[in-house]
Amino acid sequence: MPHHWRARLLFSAALLLAVSAIFPQTVAGQINGLDIKGDENPGEGLGPTDASATQVSDPLPIASAPLEVPSELVATANSAAVPGTAPALPSPQGSRDSNWHVSISPYLWFGGVHGTVGALNHEASVHASFADLLSHFNFGLMFAVEPRYKRIVMPLDFMWMKLSDDKQLAFDAGATSVNAVVNQDILTQKIGYSLIDGERLKVDGVVGFRYWHSGNTLTVQFPQIAPRFYASGNWVDAVGGGRIQAILSPKVSLTVLGDAGGGGANVDYQIAGFIGWKLKKCTLLGGWRYLSVNYRPGGELIYDMTTSGLFMGVTIPLK
Repeated sequence: MPHHWRARLLFSAALLLAVSAIFPQTVAGQINGLDIKGDENPGEGLGPTDASATQVSDPLPIASAPLEVPSELVATANSAAVPGTAPALPSPQGSRDSNWHVSISPYLWFGGVHGTVGALNHEASVHASFADLLSHFNFGLMFAVEPRYKRIVMPLDFMWMKLSDDKQLAFDAGATSVNAVVNQDILTQKIGYSLIDGERLKVDGVVGFRYWHSGNTLTVQFPQIAPRFYASGNWVDAVGGGRIQAILSPKVSLTVLGDAGGGGANVDYQIAGFIGWKLKKCTLLGGWRYLSVNYRPGGELIYDMTTSGLFMGVTIPLK
């Protein structure tokens, strides 16, 4: 064999041995250089790696005790509830219905009067119809307030009325006529109990007192002179009575009330009936009222009068 072929053969064998020795190291280096996190750049694994790249993260700790479930959730889950419905949320503190209820009822009473009034031993017979009083612009200004606690009722009623008539008959000898003007304040306070408190029928029994203040002015017309006489008085009467209310529909109600008594007066009584029409925030009232009192103490004042007539008002709930 020629010399140059022998040299080529030796060179090829040496090269083969060198490649076979380097290749396994290269493959092992690539495997050791791989990133545990799965690096997206494979070329970086071909170079030398530091020890931190080959470290594996510590496993997550496993809880040695079961998780605690709040007792409120356990109680809700174990409570008897309708399937498929969520548990009811607690109602706010202010949404609870209070046991106290208060309403105010301003109203007007256009009443006619008849009876006898007296001042300083002078008397006059008064008879004025509803139309007569309207022509003199006389009226009563009143309001009622009713607090209620559960089934206990405490109605209060206040009235101020001015009644006058200039065509009355005087009892004085020689007098031709008399002009009578009556100013009166009436305050009635009662307390009672709802004997029947149903959806369609309500019945209350009440007791209390009625305070009166009356001031009578008589102008007696004689042929030559017209003297004026004035007297006033105050008294209190104990009264007792009741009230019946029928709910005719969700909007309409019928109420009848009355009371009677005495004390300062010989007799004192009233009766009234009215219809209520319920609106969104109030109730309209309309009806008839009859009030009679006979006060004859034997002194300067006489007040024996009956007042009756139409009244209208509105009830406004405050609480």
